[in-house]
Amino acid sequence: KQIYDEVTIQSDNLGIVISISDSKTEGPKSTLIRRIQQILANEEKWSLRYVHRICS
Repeated sequence: KQIYDEVTIQSDNLGIVISISDSKTEGPKSTLIRRIQQILANEEKWSLRYVHRICS
């Protein structure tokens, strides 16, 4: 098992950020979102951040 000091996840998709952060969200979830939630549940220090997409 790998050990990390901190886990940081950034996404430009607000819906994904909400789905990952809310484990009680109703409806279907992708396998990836469920796996991310499992990993974060085992980490002591983590952050999840929505980052605006920069349009040029």
